[in-house]
Amino acid sequence: MNYKFELLQELCDICKENDIKYFLYGTLMQAAYTDGVVNPKWDSYDVAVTGEGFLKLQQILSSDSFAAEHPDRVMESPLTNPNFPGFYANYVATDTLYFDFRDDFRWFRYKGMAIHILIIANRKKSKSKVARARNYLRRKYLMTLRTRPVRLKKRIPYDFFHFLFSLRGEAFRKKMFRDYVAGWRSVSEPSELYLADGRRASFKKDLWEKDVKKTLDDVTFPFPQICMRKIVKKRFYDLNVIRSEMLSYDEFLKMCREQNIDLEEVYRDRRKNRDAMVVGLRQGRKDKRYYNAAFYGTAIRRDISRRVEQCESKSLESPEYFEVIEEYLGDIQKQYKNGITPYVTMGIYLDAMRVFLKNNEEGYHSRSKIVRDILLQYAEKIPDHYFLQTPVIPESCYSEEETGKSAAELRELLVSRLNELVEEMEEDKEDNESQY
Repeated sequence: MNYKFELLQELCDICKENDIKYFLYGTLMQAAYTDGVVNPKWDSYDVAVTGEGFLKLQQILSSDSFAAEHPDRVMESPLTNPNFPGFYANYVATDTLYFDFRDDFRWFRYKGMAIHILIIANRKKSKSKVARARNYLRRKYLMTLRTRPVRLKKRIPYDFFHFLFSLRGEAFRKKMFRDYVAGWRSVSEPSELYLADGRRASFKKDLWEKDVKKTLDDVTFPFPQICMRKIVKKRFYDLNVIRSEMLSYDEFLKMCREQNIDLEEVYRDRRKNRDAMVVGLRQGRKDKRYYNAAFYGTAIRRDISRRVEQCESKSLESPEYFEVIEEYLGDIQKQYKNGITPYVTMGIYLDAMRVFLKNNEEGYHSRSKIVRDILLQYAEKIPDHYFLQTPVIPESCYSEEETGKSAAELRELLVSRLNELVEEMEEDKEDNESQY
C-alpha cells in the first residue's frame, strides 16, 4: 500500500458519501482490467467525474466545514489558480511534498501529492460559428498552459496565443473553464475529458451510463464499462521529482531558505540545462531512428508483399489477409515515428489505412480532421523511391494504374485516395447517426 493509493480511497469515499458518480481512469483502469494490482511506481492517479459531479465536489471540498475537518486537504483547479495547467483539478494533501522539475514552477500553488480529478463533458457537433470559435479558443488556451515549446515552429503560435489570453485576463480564462464544465448534459451523448498531461480523450455515447466493479489491491472501485484501447502514458518515479509523505512543501521551502537556496532559481537553471540536453538527445536519437527505419523499411516491404502474394484472397474479409495488413499497419505506425513510412504498393497501403480507420471508429473516435491529418502525415514520410517498382516487391502486388507513373504522380494519387477514404468514413458515420 502506498500513500497516494490511500489518498485515492479517501477521495472516492467523499464521492460515495455524497452520491457523486465517479470512475477510476488511466493507468489504474488498465490495471483493473488486467491483473488488479497497483504498480507502486505509477505517479498518476486519476478519478473521472461528470461536470455536474465536479461542481458538487467543488462545493463540498471548498466548504468551511470540510476545511475544519480536513486542514491538510484542498482542491486546486483553474478556478483557484490562474496558472493551473489544464481543464482538470487536483485533490492535494498539503502536508506532503511533490516537487517535479518537469513542471513549470508556477503551475501548482500546492506542491503536494495529489489525485487528478478529470472532468467529463459532452461533445456535440455544432454549426454555430460562436460554438466552434469557443472550442477553437479552448484548444489554443490549453496549448498555452503547457511549458513553452523548444522548437521555433511551435513556439511562435504558442507565444501569440499566450499573449492574446494574457490580454483577456483571468476572468476570461475562468469563464472558458466554467463553460467546459457546464458542457455536461447526459450520458446519452458523446463525451470527452482532458487528461492531466494536456491530451484530450473522446468517447461514444452511453459509456458512463453504467459502471463495472473491479478490484485494485483488494479494494473495489467503479470503472467505465469498457476499457479504452488507447494506451495511457505512465509517469514513473524518477530523479526529476522530490517527494515526501512526511514533509510539506512549506517546510521544504523553509529548509531551502535556511540554507540560502533560492528554489525558483535552482528550478530555472535545472530546467534550462535539461532543455538543452533534451534538444541534443532528440536530434541524436532522431538520426539513429531514421537510419534504422531505412534498414527495416526495406525488410518490411519485402516480407509484407511476399506474404500478401501468398494470400488466396486479397480482401480484408479474409482472416489471413487481414492479419497481414494489421501487422503491416503496426509497422507503419512504428517506423513513421522513426522518420520513414514503409510504403509497399497502393492497394496494400490503402488497405492498411482502412484498418486504421476501423480501429479509430471502434476505439479512439478521433474527429475526421484529426484522422485526415494523421493519414497525410504518414504519407509525407514515404520516400519518393518507395513509389517506384522494385524487385524487392513481387510484380503481382502492383496494379495497372501504378505502372508507368512517376513518384510525384503516385504520391498525388495516394493523397487523393486517402482523402476519399476519410470522406467515406464521414458518410458512413452520418448514415449510422441518422438511424438513431
